Amino acid sequence: GSALVMVLRFLCHFVSGIIIFDIWCEWDSVWLYSLCYNGSFMLPELILTTVAALILFRLPQVKRIMNQQ
Repeated sequence: GSALVMVLRFLCHFVSGIIIFDIWCEWDSVWLYSLCYNGSFMLPELILTTVAALILFRLPQVKRIMNQQ
């Protein structure tokens, strides 16, 4: 679920970046600029969030809570 939200967040940032960066971007391709800019921080955040979620859900305390519901 968190990975899906991160991908959707990236898509929103990517599209809004195209709209905003089109005003002042000096690159030939505003699509590439938005992809590089947003990908530079969104991809590491996606990886770290996914790893943290996987570690969290492997904890015995969390497994016990998930099994009660």
